[in-house]
Amino acid sequence: MPNNPLSSDALKDAVLATTRALSKKPELDINFSSISTSDDDITLPPPPKIKSDLASYRGKADSIACSKRFRNEEILVEAGDKKLNSLLNHLENVRVEVLGSKKYPGIKANIKAKYEKSCKESRL
Repeated sequence: MPNNPLSSDALKDAVLATTRALSKKPELDINFSSISTSDDDITLPPPPKIKSDLASYRGKADSIACSKRFRNEEILVEAGDKKLNSLLNHLENVRVEVLGSKKYPGIKANIKAKYEKSCKESRL
């Protein structure tokens, strides 16, 4: 598949609509920026310029959707240690991604691409 240029505005609209639908939160808003403006904002980097980066980008958005839909704030645990809290948060992120991946095969492929890209980048 060639690395064709993608329309940024069309991608933003598609990502926002899909993330809203998957999360079942029609009022959800996403800030498309390299800089997060606050802890409450949902921020994604600007959309990719080439098609080969689209699946991993969608994986980031799908992860957000899964978090909004499946995260249970009642099981949020404050362990009293910053590193342990961070680990628990990462585990909860994986849990909600697994739930979404089981329900929707497309999410599974996108989240897999997100982790594969992350692993490649960490090896560089």
